[in-house]
Amino acid sequence: MPISKRLAMTEDRLIDLMMNTWNMRIATIGPGVEINLTPMWFGWAEGKIFTYGRGQKVVNVRRNPVCSIIVDRNERFPELQAAMFQGRARVLNCGRRRGRAGHGYCPRANGSEICRGAWGA
Repeated sequence: MPISKRLAMTEDRLIDLMMNTWNMRIATIGPGVEINLTPMWFGWAEGKIFTYGRGQKVVNVRRNPVCSIIVDRNERFPELQAAMFQGRARVLNCGRRRGRAGHGYCPRANGSEICRGAWGA
């Protein structure tokens, strides 16, 4: 269901949120039908989410790429800002290259991208 236009962020506010926030929560489907919700750092570049992942999170994405991501800031309700992305993640084998993305990590994507190995772009 689309969010009300009255509540939706402008593109400038979304870019500000994504460029000035480090933490996200990514929900993937774990073994069976359990939801695996994990906080992770991320980077934002070219309208994409990139993060470093290993272990169970990468196994989950390879098995079922469907995921949701929440990026939020502030703690009190009147100031709370958040963006939710729903889509399919992709595991990238980035090697040892460093990305050119915000925060010095990888870039990111609508939906999301999980980098395996060092941050890369």
